[in-house]
Amino acid sequence: MHEGQQAEALARLASAHPAARAPLARVVGSLIAAGGAPFEVIAGTPVTRYGARITFRSTTDPAALAEAAGLADHVWGVPDWIGVRTAPDGTVQCKAYHRRPPPLGISTVHRGLPAGLDPVMASLDGTVLEVYAVEPGQRSWPTFVAGCVTPLGLNATHDFAPIPRPTRHAFAVSARHGGAQLTAVTVYAATKALPTEDALLAAWTAGMSGEQRTAFGQAVVAARQLGTADVPLFDMLAWTFDASGFVSRAASLRVGA
Repeated sequence: MHEGQQAEALARLASAHPAARAPLARVVGSLIAAGGAPFEVIAGTPVTRYGARITFRSTTDPAALAEAAGLADHVWGVPDWIGVRTAPDGTVQCKAYHRRPPPLGISTVHRGLPAGLDPVMASLDGTVLEVYAVEPGQRSWPTFVAGCVTPLGLNATHDFAPIPRPTRHAFAVSARHGGAQLTAVTVYAATKALPTEDALLAAWTAGMSGEQRTAFGQAVVAARQLGTADVPLFDMLAWTFDASGFVSRAASLRVGA
């Protein structure tokens, strides 16, 4: 990936947060120089809420990547992955994700998660804690979602499109806390529980406004530009239920290594 292609991809991703374009280029450049490789672009709706989101892994020295991201002193140690995200004011933030941080051994960390799931990773960003877990069995999607959003006191009724098929180890959930308060739950479906890519793309974009569809198309192009190989587009889909009742959604798009 040459510099011009990278700059174009980042401009596409930051189109909803124009003030973040230059800071995003600087941060991403530092991460790549430290041996970081992007493997995921998150395309969310509404786009102004999500902005640019790119996830990196280290190809050389994870500690060097953490230092470049400003996360060398994270209380959980060196992250396994680093998420880069923009804000409307132009701020660019690096978020640490840990595969097995020490708190995953403490049952109180799992508050907000349904019983019987397998915790797989967590993120601690200031006072915001998010714990992720996978459904090991094979439940229907409506049953899974209902069990996940119940702790928020919300109704799980939502027009999911597409509706994931019951598939082992294909459903996941994260519970986000601000301090002691459960603030959001996100449910995920991996592609093995979803239709073929063409059908998935049609279902995912069917209800989008023209603006949303354009932003999603920009993210798809950017994911291709950031990669060096042609890979299947979708990795998983996600729907986030806020405590307020607002529901947003996002697609994890693969970046070819």
